[in-house]
Order: sequence, then C-alpha cells, then structure tokens
Amino acid sequence: MKEENMEKLHKNAVGVSLGIIFLMTHVIWIFAIASGLGETLINLWNNTHFIDMNVTIMEFNIITAFLTSLRAFIGGYIIGWIFAFIYNKLTGE
Repeated sequence: MKEENMEKLHKNAVGVSLGIIFLMTHVIWIFAIASGLGETLINLWNNTHFIDMNVTIMEFNIITAFLTSLRAFIGGYIIGWIFAFIYNKLTGE
C-alpha cells in the first residue's frame, strides 16, 4: 500500500486545520443565531432533508457561543489528529 510519493501527515497540523474548519462553520451558525436567521436556516435545512419537527432556537448567549466554538475546535482537532495518525499508519510512515 505504500507508494513512493506518499508524505507523512503532521498530526498537529492536520488537527489544527480541521479544528479551524469546524470552528469556522460554528462561528457562521453563531452569527446566524445572533442575527435572528437561525430559525429560518434550520427550517430550510430540515425541509430540504424531508424532516418535519418543531425546533426552538434559543436566545443568543455569549457564553454558549464561546463554549460551542471551543467544543467545535477541540472536536475538529481530535478528528484531524486521529485521521493523520491512521493515514500515517496505513501508508507506513
């Protein structure tokens, strides 16, 4: 499975990169909530996936926004780190 041109992934770099991507998507959602677009967007999302359920969007809270962002970054970092670890093992690096 190992090829000549396969390079080792740096686990920390991949973790931080994916953490930033997860963080950015959650920051966009936080802005949607803060601007009052959250309910419209969640209804649109649900409708395009054939989901009909009552969802209540809570009021914006800066502490919740911060904790959501932190959890998103940490989760993305962990997934990226694990991905790089598995990739490196499979490619023999």
